[in-house]
Amino acid sequence: AGSAGTPALQGNNDANTGYFFGTDILGLSTAGSERIRIDSSGRLLVGHTSPTSVGVGAAYNMPLQVIGTSYDTTGIVAARYGANSFGPTLHFVKSRNATKGSQTIVNDDDTLGFIRWYGSDGTDTTNAAATISAEVDGTPASDKIPGRLSFWTTDDLTYPRERLRIDSAGRLLLNT
Repeated sequence: AGSAGTPALQGNNDANTGYFFGTDILGLSTAGSERIRIDSSGRLLVGHTSPTSVGVGAAYNMPLQVIGTSYDTTGIVAARYGANSFGPTLHFVKSRNATKGSQTIVNDDDTLGFIRWYGSDGTDTTNAAATISAEVDGTPASDKIPGRLSFWTTDDLTYPRERLRIDSAGRLLLNT
């Protein structure tokens, strides 16, 4: 089975770098320290050995988690190098079909994706302080998905409320 310090599968005479196995986990270590773990639920954990829960109510354990204690151990980089004007991308995709990779048109007001920020309240990290949301803003058709962006913040409630919206017509709406 091995361990982070002495992996079961090693390469090139490096006794503290390689793969190790535990009860329903697969780990990868370098320099004798665990760097990546795939747990029994298929989550990819970087920088930590157990998942962190976030989200209102159920407290979700997301499938990709980068957990650290400093600026350089908690970031995710998307970099594109090219002699052109194009930059890196992050894609959120929504289909109403329950089969992965299959296409069913989305509906007006469907949420296409969120970016949420959480802080510890001393007990857990289940309440978001702020959210940016993208939603369908009209009737979709082939090659046309009208969209809006909504910006949400939290005051003294336990959940964010919409404060600003940019709709599909380009209008800026405040607190409406």
